[in-house]
Amino acid sequence: MDEKDKIITELRQRIETLLKRIAQLEDEVARLKKDSRNSSKPPSSDIVKPNKPAAKPECAGANASGQPSQPVENRGKMSLILSMNRLLLTGAMKTI
Repeated sequence: MDEKDKIITELRQRIETLLKRIAQLEDEVARLKKDSRNSSKPPSSDIVKPNKPAAKPECAGANASGQPSQPVENRGKMSLILSMNRLLLTGAMKTI
């Protein structure tokens, strides 16, 4: 056997080894892609990925707590009413 024949034999063996390894990896990928929707595996065997938090929509008329805000014209009146109630409760203001 001359030098070329040895190289060809080695390369053929390497090709066979690599083809076997490719087949093993393809089987592993196919097995990992299976879940309860496309196989007979139970749902408890699925890998659970945490959901991404949904983006909060910017609603008109809602503040950070999600409650509707008072119309602008009512804010002054509400503040006055609360101040008067506070004064009445503390006894600083006589009832009318």
